[in-house]
Amino acid sequence: MSGSACDSAWRVFVAPKFIDRLPGNLYPMQQTKTTTTALAIFSILLAACTGLGEHDSFQAANQSEKNDNTTHQGEPFSHRRALQNSVRAPTYETSSYQAKAFELVNAYRVSVHVGKLRQDPRLDTAAQAHALYLASNLASGGLTELSHDEASGFANYYADTPLSRARKAGVAMKEWVGEIIAAGRHQMDPAAYARDCIGQAINSVYHLVPLLKNQESIGLGFVPESATYPIYVCTTEFGTAGGVKGAPGPNTGIYSGGQQIPPTAVVHVPYDGETQVLLTMAPELPHLGFGPSALGRPIMVMVNAQDRNTLSVAKFTLEDSTRGLVIPAHILISRGGKLNSVMTAVVDPNNLLADGVVFLLPCTPLVANTTYTATFSGARDKAPINLTWNFTTGNASAHLQHVTFGAGH
Repeated sequence: MSGSACDSAWRVFVAPKFIDRLPGNLYPMQQTKTTTTALAIFSILLAACTGLGEHDSFQAANQSEKNDNTTHQGEPFSHRRALQNSVRAPTYETSSYQAKAFELVNAYRVSVHVGKLRQDPRLDTAAQAHALYLASNLASGGLTELSHDEASGFANYYADTPLSRARKAGVAMKEWVGEIIAAGRHQMDPAAYARDCIGQAINSVYHLVPLLKNQESIGLGFVPESATYPIYVCTTEFGTAGGVKGAPGPNTGIYSGGQQIPPTAVVHVPYDGETQVLLTMAPELPHLGFGPSALGRPIMVMVNAQDRNTLSVAKFTLEDSTRGLVIPAHILISRGGKLNSVMTAVVDPNNLLADGVVFLLPCTPLVANTTYTATFSGARDKAPINLTWNFTTGNASAHLQHVTFGAGH
């Protein structure tokens, strides 16, 4: 896809400024804050290392270390931990937001073959504490932005960072903890809140990746809107403890350890045969910088990058299957990604996209009730990947709610 596909947006990326990688080659889960004062968007996602809140980054713990549509020859993968195909039933009240969100996260992870997450009550405690901190201080005007950090002088302070909150709640010192957070407007019931909160991550770039990575456990927090402040807050904590090395950062995921997809696996979103796919990308921070126009639903391809493996791209297209039209789109790659010489793409300007991941971002919203065909060709290291799959969009009425953030609004 050439830059001419969306000329006005591509010009944004002349001489982009990149954030340096952190020591140990952190996988970019960003440390960002989301300003809420007079910020008008559908729902707000703040990602940490990517995502619905914020992970600091993903890190390769040992650089010497090294779905199923490819082959990867000659690579020993004995250190891979198996995917969690079953987990203990959660203890959430069955009609709660937490129960519905837990079900939704795991259902989607199963659909794309990345393994389930188990409930960790300690992460629940940390998540709920931060949701309460954010909700109460946004409502009072003490905060004007979503943040992964807490300040001790503010109401309902629990601990400074996602890691320190999780440790206060009792997780092991070796555990790596990442967080994503979001906010939105009133929904009809707990299931609708879960669809709005988790659904935004599924429909994004920086929030989708950490939702589907190699973590093993999850904790969920939620505070609904009130009569005086009509914005809900949801927090999601991820834990990775198995096979990890090194000292975790304050809000960080890790490439190695946890549950790993096979080196021959290729994950793609939407998944093959998925229906009711939304038409547009969820607004999220940090911004990609493609201009004010709404982008279509992001299309992702992801491979195992436990050893900082390279995902190269030779072709990535999206076609309206009914009309036979190729959709103009941006191709977004990480700084570690590689392109065929005939390809043109944008390197992630925020340096937050994980290695082993590439996105196709339609220049305009997708068409309702339409079947699309995605085609990807490339390689993981030197092992070829060739994929074609289909998905179908939902109704035009299935859209994200517009919301303006600000104390007392």
